[in-house]
Amino acid sequence: MKKVLIGLIAILLLFVFGSAANRWDAAHNRGYEFGYWGRFNRFQNALEQMPDVKILDSGWNKKSTIDQFGFRVQIAGERQIKLWFHEGDPVLDLSGEELSTALRQKIEESLSPDYPEQVATAQGSRSLEGAEDIMELFAVSRDGVRVHYTLKGRGEVALVFVHGWLGGAHWWQAQEVCFSPEHRVVRIDLAGHGTSGKERRDWSAQGYADDIQAVLKRIHAESFVLVGHSMSGAYVLEAARTAPQVRAVVLVDTLKDLDQVMTLQQAEDGMLRHYRSDYRQAIENLLPQFLFVPTTPEAIRTQLQNEFLAVDPEHAIAVLEPLYKMDLQGLARQTKIPVRAINSDATPTNLENNLKYFQDFEYVTIAGTGHYPMLEKPDEFNRLLGQILRDLGL
Repeated sequence: MKKVLIGLIAILLLFVFGSAANRWDAAHNRGYEFGYWGRFNRFQNALEQMPDVKILDSGWNKKSTIDQFGFRVQIAGERQIKLWFHEGDPVLDLSGEELSTALRQKIEESLSPDYPEQVATAQGSRSLEGAEDIMELFAVSRDGVRVHYTLKGRGEVALVFVHGWLGGAHWWQAQEVCFSPEHRVVRIDLAGHGTSGKERRDWSAQGYADDIQAVLKRIHAESFVLVGHSMSGAYVLEAARTAPQVRAVVLVDTLKDLDQVMTLQQAEDGMLRHYRSDYRQAIENLLPQFLFVPTTPEAIRTQLQNEFLAVDPEHAIAVLEPLYKMDLQGLARQTKIPVRAINSDATPTNLENNLKYFQDFEYVTIAGTGHYPMLEKPDEFNRLLGQILRDLGL
């Protein structure tokens, strides 16, 4: 009987101390900095530092070898939401400002009327095959407009891709898949485009540069390469001018002859007046003469024309006009870093003229594409961009 009693006491003590140890592990593990509980602590600390967020309780996987934990939080003393994180979520590797930004973004999304009630996860978008680790984030530009961007991959060098007129981050999906294994890949929706805010009152080149810089401030990387297509070639140059971490700029089928820049009046006479008088006719019949070549895939033609036609004509004009108000020659003279270009052969590139303004300019050509080489021939475009990065030691 005595032995049985001693055994029962031992089991009871084991249960009590085991439960206490588990509670300490889960709720009082402040000493852990690495592994499962280190990640749990980072997330808990980041949430606790948000003045409008209160942690009500937390949950975790009993097998702490599996990354799975979550928190139920109260926002501004009102709505309660759940933040749950699973093994493989890209945010698990974040810390500091990047982690706080990711958590804040998910909280903000959960407060949207269109967001599923009571649920917010920090998982990435799964809309693109093979892109499970994409993070969908927002930065805030200088004028308060929200700027959407995606982040995928790791590496000391971040490649920042910026679309052209009426485009979006989705234009760079093939580049993200190609380069994210060795680089951080950032794709931006400029204000007025994609899922970024459209409430800007004063559309300007500086505003677009502010959008890019707002995103750069959110990305922890040793250096950046800015890749700008069409109108955004000018805007990445403007953003790079006051961003010392930018090591190089890659222009995509833009600024091909700086002695032949178009003024606002020329743009009005040649393009904008057609948009104002009959936008659909201009998109369907006029623009294809300048944007596409006979070998442009029909699917790309259809995709782009449908995207353009989905935009209000006045908005389409407003977001384009700032390009033709810029002093592009002066901007090129101020650019001290290497500038490389990947251009279609549909129109010529004048190396001699561009070297009058850029200190360090080189270009390569893709044959048989129109104005969208990254969409029309993505594999060749990626090969050329990869070679540019290697030549620059990036």
